[in-house]
Amino acid sequence: MKACPIAFQHPSEAQQLHGIGPKLCDWLITQLKEHCEENDLPMPEIPRKGRKRQSGEALQPDGDNDDEIETAPRAAKKPRKQKEYVPALRSGPYAIVRALSSLNRDETGGLSKTHLINLAQPFCDSSFSVPSEPGKFYTAWNSHKTLLDKDLIYAFGRPTKKYALTDGGWEVTKRIEIAEGRQEQDATLQPTTASNSQTREGSTRAPAAGMLSDFSITDLQKELQRRQSASQLQDGTQAKVANIATNRSLITEAAAAEKKTPMQEAAERRKVLARAPIVDLSSPPPTPPRREHLRISSSPAPMPAQTVTSAIQKHQPSVPLTCPEFTPIVIEPSWYSLQLVIDTREIRTVSDRDYIAEELRNRGITPVVRSLEIGDCLWVAKLRPEYVDRMRLASDGGDEIMLDHIVERKRLDDLVGSITDGRFTEQKFRLRRSGVKQVYYLIEDITLSAEKQLRFGEAIDSAIASSIVVDGFFVNRTRKLDDTIAWLARMTKILEGSYRGKALHVIPLTALPSHESYLPLLKHLGTTRPETPHYVSFDTFSGMASKSDSLTLRDAFLKMLMCTKGMTAEKSIALQRIWHTPRAFIEAFEAGTAKSREELVLKKMGNLVGRKKIGKSLSVKLAEVWGEP
Repeated sequence: MKACPIAFQHPSEAQQLHGIGPKLCDWLITQLKEHCEENDLPMPEIPRKGRKRQSGEALQPDGDNDDEIETAPRAAKKPRKQKEYVPALRSGPYAIVRALSSLNRDETGGLSKTHLINLAQPFCDSSFSVPSEPGKFYTAWNSHKTLLDKDLIYAFGRPTKKYALTDGGWEVTKRIEIAEGRQEQDATLQPTTASNSQTREGSTRAPAAGMLSDFSITDLQKELQRRQSASQLQDGTQAKVANIATNRSLITEAAAAEKKTPMQEAAERRKVLARAPIVDLSSPPPTPPRREHLRISSSPAPMPAQTVTSAIQKHQPSVPLTCPEFTPIVIEPSWYSLQLVIDTREIRTVSDRDYIAEELRNRGITPVVRSLEIGDCLWVAKLRPEYVDRMRLASDGGDEIMLDHIVERKRLDDLVGSITDGRFTEQKFRLRRSGVKQVYYLIEDITLSAEKQLRFGEAIDSAIASSIVVDGFFVNRTRKLDDTIAWLARMTKILEGSYRGKALHVIPLTALPSHESYLPLLKHLGTTRPETPHYVSFDTFSGMASKSDSLTLRDAFLKMLMCTKGMTAEKSIALQRIWHTPRAFIEAFEAGTAKSREELVLKKMGNLVGRKKIGKSLSVKLAEVWGEP
């Protein structure tokens, strides 16, 4: 108290000091009273607390505002009105309430857990039986505890427990029906003037893929053809990149549309129609200029012989290849059916290998599971048994035609691993060389540790941006495996409608004397017959995409070069143009001194422009790997 610079008028004010509490203050007051009584002094009064000024109240001119007596206590806050509980759309509680509402309110029975889960699953985006990610244990069924705590459902019966709605649960059901009824009414009353005016202006707009439940495939194709005739692709790489980004957002929009009720889809349909550019899945997506665009037609014609150069030969010494004259095999629309093929390595966990196929069957898609040479999922045209003989010239006993759509699925942790060990670049290189026009990357956003997110966050964003802008791939990010399955199911239905009524032109085996002639032939056909896409049998495609069967000396040399950190595909191809074989590369190092070895690659490739340029540090590293005796 001696060190305190403030003068107190009453001992009770000393309580604000550290170490002095109410009991010590009471003792000080008692001592002060005894002192005042012994010396005939007045006892100091307890300081009065000042009151807060009301808004708009002026200060008193006499300066006694601090001595005013505190008025009545502050009025208590009004209790906040509790919001009525309504479960989130397509959540676990929402699905359980919707499933239990299928019962009659007057019935005394209920639903068992198994029966309830079967009825609730179509109304929920999460699985009731499988956790969303490996290593987690929460499923949508755990949310029934929330409904029990809120007294919206109750459980009864032994040994088999059953569930039913309480009176509060039935009230929640009514609120859900009212909310969805309003959305349906809004969808009915919503004007379409904006979309009509934009159509007259010639804008390229069409319904998104996720809205096909309200559009027939025929109507969609007519709409695409009608509006595509009034639109033109913008010139320049910037416009093509913008179209790629827009198409990516469309696929994401389609994934979000899957989670909406039919009433919500009806409300959103016209909005999407007014803002979505055309996505014609029967033709290749807009890509950088180096990729070819093929459009579908059904008029076969013999192909004249002509010398062309492959896309790969742009990066290596020119080797003229002659495209043989041939007549494509025409497969009529009624001869085949579209089929989804999934790689055997695409599993949920080691103990649950059939989860993806089972979920697709629940969605009306029957996939074929087999080992794939490239990609994780793809689509083929399966010939009906009575027309298999038509394929004898295009395949050695095969009855499937490879279509121009392939999917590469990556979990976020797998993407990080493939970036660090170089598999990501190698996979993209093989996908570009496969000849497939539309490549889709599905990336599942699982939870990463804070350390990995901080360390690899920029690398992930850079890899995704490079896949979209440089490689021309479609990239779609999903939240979990169930969203990926839903995307595959929707895409299969879209492709079924896109290929319905279209004949397929298959390249016979006689026109493919070697693996190296495939890409030059596709380039030639894209130039001479751009309106007619050409396909190969699935067996032929698998043979050309195989890592071992189609591996040439050049391919092996490129893969060896890319094992060195910093050697990208572009740098490796540029180096291979100078030294065609590993032996030539090693002999070049052996011919020089120790100092010249470090500068060998730098002198040859240090003056190149862009991605092909190799700096001093990378040149030294290559000398250590290839030039050490």
